[in-house]
Amino acid sequence: MKNLFWALLCLTISSSSFGQRTLTDTVMGLHDHTNDVTKAVYSLDGRRLITAGLDRTVHFYESTNWIEIYSYHHMDEVTEVAISRDNSIIASASKDNRIIIYFLDSAKTLEFEEDATITGLVFDYGMRFLYTSSIDGNIRPYDLKKGEFSKRKFTLGMPVTALTISHNSMLFAGMKNGDIKVLNYMGKEAKVLKGHSAEVTCLYYVFTKGKMLLASAANDYTIKLWDVKTYKEIRTFTGHTWTINSVEISRDGKYLLSASNDGTSRIWDIETGENIIVIPSKGEAAKCISMNEDDEFVATASIVRNPKEFVVYIWNTGLKPKEEEQRPGKEPEKGPKKSNKK
Repeated sequence: MKNLFWALLCLTISSSSFGQRTLTDTVMGLHDHTNDVTKAVYSLDGRRLITAGLDRTVHFYESTNWIEIYSYHHMDEVTEVAISRDNSIIASASKDNRIIIYFLDSAKTLEFEEDATITGLVFDYGMRFLYTSSIDGNIRPYDLKKGEFSKRKFTLGMPVTALTISHNSMLFAGMKNGDIKVLNYMGKEAKVLKGHSAEVTCLYYVFTKGKMLLASAANDYTIKLWDVKTYKEIRTFTGHTWTINSVEISRDGKYLLSASNDGTSRIWDIETGENIIVIPSKGEAAKCISMNEDDEFVATASIVRNPKEFVVYIWNTGLKPKEEEQRPGKEPEKGPKKSNKK
């Protein structure tokens, strides 16, 4: 009986971790930064990758070959980045509360200053406004056409610690007390999502296959997935043991991604809630994780001290759906594919 008990226990333990993989090999390393990298974000279509860090620089890459397209400098450490839906505008904020907006097509640059530490940057889907959130409890829309702040300012009464926006211009503001406030484009509060017991550290929204999904992470070391249509919590993801610095949902809504100071980045199955992939940090803390549009690659960055390195790593997830088999009667394409690059 004792042997049977131990056999069943071992089977239970092995079953609970069945299917989880640990990535060990990188596809590419981007070595352009000269200090710690804190941000690495794919564009919505997965064709661009933007990175930033403590060396005060922002780098913009073509993600099909990871060739740098452009880079620029701040006067202080870069803390936040955002990229517009059509990849034409980059925004970044630095520790000195300065924001730079760069228009890729025209090389036009706008620069302005916020009143307090900036905690979030997000473009609306119509690319009319860039919304900023700050530790002073305000959300401010910056009019991209006029090149100035809008007269509207949304005051929420306590520090805003994270910010994102939906495709229908609903703003989600993560708060110091763990609440998530839902605001319309005029700043009127529509709902408060309660579930976290500590400061919200990051938010991410995706609209896919008719679903409106919001991911939130907090200093209670949990990640929550919300149905924005019903404002109901779908699932809580647990496993991280320290501050979660980055959270994202894959474009197809199948996977949730997270990076934490506990030294791991993780990929979760949204349907089951299981942690299916672990990406160990090459250093002390994982600062960011982002996935391209077809789930094939993720970009991560970590704080590495011994020996020091400042690298954005690209990993092959093994999650890309297999290409459809050639249909009978259809001739395979011949010759090189045309490039989308202009």
